[in-house]
Amino acid sequence: MSAWVHPFTGLLPEPRALREMIAPPYDIVDVPQARALASHLPNNFLHITRAEIDLPDDTAATDPLVYQQAAKKFHFLQQQGLLRRDPEPNYYIYELSTSYHRQTGILALVSLAAYEQGWVRKHELTRPDKERDRTLHIAALQAQVSPVLLTYKPDVILAALLADITSDKPLLEARTPDGTLHRLWPMRDATTRHIIASRFAIMDKVYIADGHHRCAAAFQYASEKGNIHLPLPQNYCLAGLFPTNELQILAYHRVVTDLNGLSDDAFLRRLNESFFIEKLDAATLPQNARQFVVCLPSGHYRINYRQPEQHNPLADLDVSVLNEQILKPLVGINDIRRDERIHFIGGQDALQTIVNGVKSNQWRAGFLLYPTSAQQLLSVADKEQIMPPKSTWFEPKLADGLVCYPFVANKGSK
Repeated sequence: MSAWVHPFTGLLPEPRALREMIAPPYDIVDVPQARALASHLPNNFLHITRAEIDLPDDTAATDPLVYQQAAKKFHFLQQQGLLRRDPEPNYYIYELSTSYHRQTGILALVSLAAYEQGWVRKHELTRPDKERDRTLHIAALQAQVSPVLLTYKPDVILAALLADITSDKPLLEARTPDGTLHRLWPMRDATTRHIIASRFAIMDKVYIADGHHRCAAAFQYASEKGNIHLPLPQNYCLAGLFPTNELQILAYHRVVTDLNGLSDDAFLRRLNESFFIEKLDAATLPQNARQFVVCLPSGHYRINYRQPEQHNPLADLDVSVLNEQILKPLVGINDIRRDERIHFIGGQDALQTIVNGVKSNQWRAGFLLYPTSAQQLLSVADKEQIMPPKSTWFEPKLADGLVCYPFVANKGSK
């Protein structure tokens, strides 16, 4: 593969302002959550990525006023000197750490021509409405502010390089409300930049882990502007590239609001046709693949799928087994992308959230899954198959507002 990963002149927060500005990704918080997080932080990036929080409650998410408000705030931060553009192109080494996990990667630009040609592998379908929303957001800002999470197979030379760099003091460091520490090192050394570019140049592919809509939106905007194969600013996507062995993938669990008229006993009898069932004293997470934990008002049950693996990357996913053996035939949910009776719960607190929700009758039943592995993700993508929606939950999340990719310099920036 020719050169397809590039350094860029990022737009970075002033260190004194970073703690207020850094924000969770726009797509993991709804409007009420975003308002609560940013209400006392006037310069938080949620005012840009979720600009509807600063408009009347009845404003639609795709109202032109939302994008105008986002651009207004983005330019204001530059005019106030709170966002400053680097003087030269860099790669940015990015480390995220929590009390239980650490991962280190590289913020860079990825060619959208490589995305079109399949060098950047995807494994999920995108929703046109969400894709269009972020396309309009990019157009309004003339910038990308939310990095896509890409993953690559481990490279020992890159691993050693990143370990050496992160032993020094970072340029930027801040902690998000969830407790994740975000640290950033710009790579201004030409030799280091050359090593990074050369290592990615010999890789035959990378994979989208999280951010299919952001990547598709970047591609849509570039395509609308003209030839994506030209070296123009809009023809690249802001991405964080992390090795697969450092990613933490959690399960994306399911809850439903009804069981298609079935009582608990009737539902369990139907389950017993395809699963071994064991009643539990308390809900717990599944311990291995092809095992699920079902939360019902009558109790919690560990179920194991009776059938052997098919050696088909897509069919063998636990989310596929749940869809084909339980949700479709028993619950009557044939399209989990559109059926309003199903909801998805991810994150470290998912178990307790689901237990409490079923107990309080917020949900009729909950289904806890074992996490999809990185190898399963790669296998599905390599077969050019598409995973069911919400098959993976990556944690910790890349932050918005740490580094932005502006297409042009803002004339009012300092």
